[in-house]
Amino acid sequence: MAVHTGAVVVGYDGSTESGLAVDWSAAEASRRGKPLVVLHAAAYRQPNVVLAGTDGLRSEVREASQKVAEEGAERARKSATGITVEAKADLRGAPAAMQELSNEAALVVVGNRGFGRVKGVLLGSVAFAVSAHANSPVVVVRGEADSLPGPSRPIVVGVDGSAGSNVAVDHAANVAAQVGPELHVVAAWEPPQPHPWSTSEYRTAAEFAEQAAEGVSIQHPGLVVQQSVPEGRPELVLAEASSEAGLVVVGARGRGDLASLLLGSVSRGVIHRSECPVEIIR
Repeated sequence: MAVHTGAVVVGYDGSTESGLAVDWSAAEASRRGKPLVVLHAAAYRQPNVVLAGTDGLRSEVREASQKVAEEGAERARKSATGITVEAKADLRGAPAAMQELSNEAALVVVGNRGFGRVKGVLLGSVAFAVSAHANSPVVVVRGEADSLPGPSRPIVVGVDGSAGSNVAVDHAANVAAQVGPELHVVAAWEPPQPHPWSTSEYRTAAEFAEQAAEGVSIQHPGLVVQQSVPEGRPELVLAEASSEAGLVVVGARGRGDLASLLLGSVSRGVIHRSECPVEIIR
């Protein structure tokens, strides 16, 4: 079976975090009516010296990798019936394999950590690399896999007036309109220096929130939209909002990030701290 264009692709390595990512991805693939590809990338490297049986070793690694992928695929089939699931092995390592698949995927999903990651690390290297380099939207599954948007769990989207946040708002509104939760538009602001009594930053953030909310209401008249303009660092404000959310949506870069950055400081901060899945939009 070939990898399907428009599929949901999820990385799986047998870890608890990647298992939750598979569960979340299966539910999302079912919601979208899309096939699911469960990928295990073994990061096989040829040794620096020529050894007898190298081809056999490579075959063994691929077979073991395919077995792990099949385990993840079977978990997905049990988690959400009625979806097409493909197990895929790759020997190039997860970041490279998932970046390539992201060229045709509708969505790439990763757990926040996998095997080989120090438990104290907030975000694993694979999750960070995929979030930074994928060409499709990326979801980093944090919290419980059943933390899906719904009546009691709104979708939260961060706005700052940038082109990236505008794309994130459009995407978040489309998902909210399809799934049914409220959409919470959040524009954080920090007191400017050296005049902390000035309210200019608040007014600017309020304008961003209002413009975004008005645009959503025009496109989706029946959608319940709330807007808030809390004081604080954007990544901390959005992380706090994530405690009651089913999904947090952010643009890959915002106003304050250099155009050369693959992943902005706010989006990095949110995926480090969020208590629910985070979707990064490009």
